[in-house]
Amino acid sequence: MIAKMPHTSFRSLHFLTVFSLLMVLAFLDTSLLAKDGKAPPHAPAAKSSAHDAHHGHDHDHHDHAHHNHAKPKSKKDVLSFDFQNHTPLWTISLPVIEGKVVTVSAYEATGQDRLKVSAKPTDLILVLQPKKDAKIWRFKRLDVSMPDHKHGMNTLPVLKRVSKSRYHAKNYALHMPGAWQFSLTGYSVGKKSKKKQRFTTSYSANP
Repeated sequence: MIAKMPHTSFRSLHFLTVFSLLMVLAFLDTSLLAKDGKAPPHAPAAKSSAHDAHHGHDHDHHDHAHHNHAKPKSKKDVLSFDFQNHTPLWTISLPVIEGKVVTVSAYEATGQDRLKVSAKPTDLILVLQPKKDAKIWRFKRLDVSMPDHKHGMNTLPVLKRVSKSRYHAKNYALHMPGAWQFSLTGYSVGKKSKKKQRFTTSYSANP
């Protein structure tokens, strides 16, 4: 006597058979797409994410470059330096001449707020304020030394007057960490003797 299969068991077997066939068809479809070199449906989204990430990195690079100045190569570059958006390395208050108070501030020419210890020379920009009174001073030299070690830099600095209120100091490199001294030598145009005066300020260089 042959036992009859319950109706519910037959329906379950039919469902499993159809489901298995669908899985096999899906697998074959994916395999054919991969063989033809076509990306699966989710690939464009991944590509888009990678594309956005790539361009985001480029934007960060451009933003970083935007906030840094190139080393000045001409008089125009020195005059266009916007010192008000940067922190001076140091500032010296000059003696009062004819009732006028003038200060001179040094800025790293590429916009950095600090001078790091490096054998690679950089440039400085000296700015005299207020601009209308800057003409009463004239500077010839900006020397740098380490008093504790009794030596200067390994580079030969050059100070060039660009305008009545700006100077371009070239070829400065603080090659050792520690206390450095900047010495600015000049004279007052308002005095007949034009006797040279030296003004010094200390600066600590860190790695």
